Amino acid sequence: MVIKNITTGFKRRITLVPPSQRRHFISDVSFHSPLGVALLGHKINHIIEYKEAGESHHWEIIAINIKEEI
Repeated sequence: MVIKNITTGFKRRITLVPPSQRRHFISDVSFHSPLGVALLGHKINHIIEYKEAGESHHWEIIAINIKEEI
């Protein structure tokens, strides 16, 4: 998934993962984290908002890549 910070324009490539599979890379985001919860169920071009450490963050979903399990 690629998301863009609405305020700064910074783009970030992330992978939503279960907490047990998070590898502590900046690209891994637990779907239980504030950002992960905010992203679930949204589509490309949606703007999401979440709060972390008392601060609001706004991101636009730019791309979604679905990885299939084999």
